[in-house]
Amino acid sequence: GEREFLSPFDRSSNVKSVIIEDGVQNIGAFSFFSCQELMSLTMADSVVSVNDQAFQFCYNLNSIGFSQNLRSIEHYAFSNCENISEISLPKGLIFLGVGSFLGCSSIETIIIPDSVNEIDGYAFSYCTKLKNIILSRRINNIGEYTFWNCSSLESIEIPGSVNRISVCAFSDCPNLKSIFIPDSLIYVNEYAFYCCENLRQVFYSGSKTDWNSITILEGNSDLQNSDILFNYNECIHSLNNGIVSRNASCASEGEKVFTCTKCGEKKTESSAKTNNHVWNSGVITKSSTCASTGVKTYTCTKCGAKKTESIAKTNNHVWNTGVVTVKATAV
Repeated sequence: GEREFLSPFDRSSNVKSVIIEDGVQNIGAFSFFSCQELMSLTMADSVVSVNDQAFQFCYNLNSIGFSQNLRSIEHYAFSNCENISEISLPKGLIFLGVGSFLGCSSIETIIIPDSVNEIDGYAFSYCTKLKNIILSRRINNIGEYTFWNCSSLESIEIPGSVNRISVCAFSDCPNLKSIFIPDSLIYVNEYAFYCCENLRQVFYSGSKTDWNSITILEGNSDLQNSDILFNYNECIHSLNNGIVSRNASCASEGEKVFTCTKCGEKKTESSAKTNNHVWNSGVITKSSTCASTGVKTYTCTKCGAKKTESIAKTNNHVWNTGVVTVKATAV
């Protein structure tokens, strides 16, 4: 049926930049749904949740400054935001809802912090440029269709906390070539690795006996027919030159991801925020008069920082009716 919540900005074509100010804790469901001209979003650190479909179908959104205290990104909150190329999830995040970044087809790197303990299904489906993933080491299950149709994905490491891989979790990932699986895994559901025809290597930390005890349901022949390296142990890493997964800006630190050329494990390095603000056209916050200077305030469209400029006094005096200071006399 029809959804009941309507935001004053829902489907607006006039919203180009959003700054969520300090004090706001929750961004409501559908708040900026299908604001197709929206390009940048900055959240104050008071924000703890982004609710269902808040930014869904914001096709031109390409810059997100997340609250550092964000705890949950709910169902389809950023789905189909096709121009987001990088996301930096805050380290206190706990929950990623169903389809939270589904169809974000420009994202290349995702680093899910270890604070996250649940990733619902379809979270990153159809992220077709996604190449690099680092998963939280607290998740127990990789949800259904989580990485479905991530057609650029080549390698992934499943953390040791995971014991289940759900239905179609990695299905239709035709460029997936290698995967690192821990001996904690006990169950692989139907079609989890369906149409992964280029999957060639599985690095498994357990023994062949351990592997044979895993319940692997139908539709996973690409996994089962790959070369399996048993008792895979920690590698003496040889890191590549790294790729910049997020450029530093005034809103957030930069990040560079290095990958081991032997085992595929990744590590990250941070770089400091910049002072390269992008100022808006400014708002007159105090008008000048003949008695005092005015003030114009500019806001950075990326991080919300402010700067001010003085406006010169005017010559727009308001004269009274006057007082005779010297009376005229007869000559």
